[in-house]
Amino acid sequence: MRKLMLIIVGILAVSLIVSGSAMAANKVLRLNDDYFSSDCIEVEWGPGTIDSQLDLYGKGAGFALSGLNGSGTGIGDNWWGTCQPGPSSLSGLGIGPDGFFTDATGYGKLRIKFTNLGRSDVKVAVFMNTGLTVPGFGCGAPACDTYYQSPWRTVRPGKTNSVTLNFKNAVVYNAADDPVPANVHPDGTTGVTVVRLDEVTNLGFQVLDPSNGANDKAWLRTSR
Repeated sequence: MRKLMLIIVGILAVSLIVSGSAMAANKVLRLNDDYFSSDCIEVEWGPGTIDSQLDLYGKGAGFALSGLNGSGTGIGDNWWGTCQPGPSSLSGLGIGPDGFFTDATGYGKLRIKFTNLGRSDVKVAVFMNTGLTVPGFGCGAPACDTYYQSPWRTVRPGKTNSVTLNFKNAVVYNAADDPVPANVHPDGTTGVTVVRLDEVTNLGFQVLDPSNGANDKAWLRTSR
């Protein structure tokens, strides 16, 4: 009888673990309006500039952009950039090994809703960096920093589309020198699982002009 009870307890424990993993895989991280309205949001790379950034008070954050072309412009909050540690507490993440809000292990996806308020098409993608680079915290080496993004999606004028980064099916960059051999991938590899989800260091989106500069301005609203 005791042996049977132990087996039942073991089965229940495994069921709870599997159930918890399934719940995390289906839970979506949605960045709130305050996150994208923060002064810490900036252009991190690319040709574009943020001409204005507005809090739309419950309806998202608005961005007027210029200088876009066919290469991506990255817009986000790098925790360790010019505004460290950034508005990471606004992201909805848990406390990570560095003591800041860097833990996304409770989520399976990152999703941002985009509304194109302009007159021409734009392409957008959602991104995340993981991997703490400071010795003594988490992975703790520069080679740990890895970039993941969703596929690109076209948002037509007047339309709203949700763009999702699936943590089990991401496009990866900067992983060629990862210290863990199983995590090494060439740039642009698709279908990759995001690693070090408790060490998130950057969240945001990329935007580009599909006409390669013929329509270099864009007006976007981001929302949950």
